[in-house]
Amino acid sequence: MKILVTGATGFIGNHLVPRLLERGHSVVAVARDGVKASKLTWYADVQFLAYDIYAPDFKPTLAQFGNPEALAHLAWTGLPNYNALFHLKENLPADYRFIRSLIDQGLKQIMVTGTCFEYGMQNGCLTEEMATQPANPYAQAKDTLRKSLQLLQQQSSFVLQWARLFYMYGPGQNPNSLLAQLDNAIDKGESVFNMSGGEQLRDYLPVEEVASRLVSLLENMQYDGIFNICSGEPISVRRMVEKYLSERRVDIQLKLGHYPYSDNEPMAFWGKETITLSATGSNSTKSLGDVTPDPIRPLSRIFYTKPSITEIEIQYGIDAVTNGWGERCHDYIAHFENLFCEHLGVKHAVATSSCTGALHMGLTALGVGQGDEVILGDINWIASGSPITYLGAKPILVDVLPDTWCIDPAKVKAAITSRTKAIIAVHLYGNLCDMDALRAIGDQYGIPIVEDSAEALGSQWHGQKAGSMGSFGTFSFHGTKTITTGEGGMFVTQDDDLFEKVLTLNNHGRARAQKKQFWSDKIGFKYKMSNLQAAIGCAQIERMDELLEGKRRIFEYYLEQLNMLPLKMNPEPVETRNGFWMPTILVDEGIFFDRETLLETFKAEKIDARVFFWPLSMLPMFESKPGNRVSYSLYNRGLNLPSYHDLKEVEMDRVISCLRNFIRS
Repeated sequence: MKILVTGATGFIGNHLVPRLLERGHSVVAVARDGVKASKLTWYADVQFLAYDIYAPDFKPTLAQFGNPEALAHLAWTGLPNYNALFHLKENLPADYRFIRSLIDQGLKQIMVTGTCFEYGMQNGCLTEEMATQPANPYAQAKDTLRKSLQLLQQQSSFVLQWARLFYMYGPGQNPNSLLAQLDNAIDKGESVFNMSGGEQLRDYLPVEEVASRLVSLLENMQYDGIFNICSGEPISVRRMVEKYLSERRVDIQLKLGHYPYSDNEPMAFWGKETITLSATGSNSTKSLGDVTPDPIRPLSRIFYTKPSITEIEIQYGIDAVTNGWGERCHDYIAHFENLFCEHLGVKHAVATSSCTGALHMGLTALGVGQGDEVILGDINWIASGSPITYLGAKPILVDVLPDTWCIDPAKVKAAITSRTKAIIAVHLYGNLCDMDALRAIGDQYGIPIVEDSAEALGSQWHGQKAGSMGSFGTFSFHGTKTITTGEGGMFVTQDDDLFEKVLTLNNHGRARAQKKQFWSDKIGFKYKMSNLQAAIGCAQIERMDELLEGKRRIFEYYLEQLNMLPLKMNPEPVETRNGFWMPTILVDEGIFFDRETLLETFKAEKIDARVFFWPLSMLPMFESKPGNRVSYSLYNRGLNLPSYHDLKEVEMDRVISCLRNFIRS
């Protein structure tokens, strides 16, 4: 059989051509570089033609190629750059034009090499019947070429053999490939080899075996469709390298984790063949010895959040347990309050058992009571609304802004009545309310602005830290928060009188100046933080910069990797800084998105996530407000992503892979 081979001097072509010759086939070899071709061992045994098939003015004819019976199309320029747009703009149209021209002239058998990257970011065993989800321009171009040729089959009668290649290795491989770099390090006598963590599961096949399987396709015209060219055996990259070193009998130190994992590939994938292609003509298949697949380790659980606890927290906790009693029972509490004041730039802080308690006492100190109204955004956790009801007041739930998801100042102004006693600015998920607009409204009507900064530690509005700008601010140190005391909160204010009122309320109504033992001056509360909790808080606040930077690192990685999907994430407007407590996605309107199904998908992959807050007005204890159009459009399109401080990129990649697959599907 006469077979036309394009890209004959490339990695695969240089192995395919001699296999075809060994099988008695006549080969017409095409490549751009005739000088390179002339140095190859098979050059004298083929009809070699130096053509640039990608040239815009190249018009191929079957006659100029000696009227071949089949095409083995291996040519593709620009690799291993997978992300360049020329794959779509230049390679794709040129390849289609070339192949279609030969089909139009009567060629009946076309074999084209595709790529496992056509499957995109899907993990696990990849079968030929699976839907493709290409995630880079190279894969998109290959996938589009296949689909275009399949459509052409409806008009013209020809056999299309799409050979989807997985990972190959062997003589002549790209010098930038893993094993080629390892060979180079060994040949140079280097003692250390830098690589990734090596936990990825991949499917490797010697290039000689790849060539033999391509020969099998070409020799069996009855094969039409997609064919995975793979081993079917997953092996970790690290084990592959170790096997290779063992085979070469060299000892070199592997510096694992030197390079990050690629964002173009999922962590674990391998192929499966529909048919077993015989290794015809293979007489020198290179092997890595008795390579057996790695056992697939169960996926570790990815928590949506958890605290970062180090030795310093443990040491302070032990000290508080051992010595923090009697006269020292408030030492860590006082120290924690002072550290927090310094961080925030405020005069006063009162450590509390929860942010809810801090808010309850603050509203009480402002004089909020029976029949009063307090305005807040509809999209919120109930903890921002409940303290209002404790006082017999009414939460007035207004709509939020579509970009920040925080309270809309225009809606606030429209909701003010003679009964309005406070406005609560809840900085949602680290996003900031428009404090300039809210404070202007507060000044105009004489209404205090309260900052619920439970989720906004580290966020800044035009140089001012969240929680420091209102009449008072509150914070949460729940185990899910950026810093934690297990449970706990903080009341902060610049107002001396307000501070004294809250201090009294927090001690069962006993004023600080009261000298009588067990004498209360009014009915108060018991929202105190324990000394043990405060000890952990002291350690956490000493690590504040580290913890905030960890949150930012995680958010920025998600943002970069998800930027091609139809969704938005937490905003960070000019002259603000978001603490990024909880990286949140909001899928664009008009895009089908079933968050409950996505949560089930996450669960199956051992990934935790949180739903976007419901509008409070949807809960049975509050008045329904369907007119809050923005709030009602947000809740079912949003999701909080895993974001604990030591979350690894490989773990985030699992989350990202699920999102990409789900939202695209």
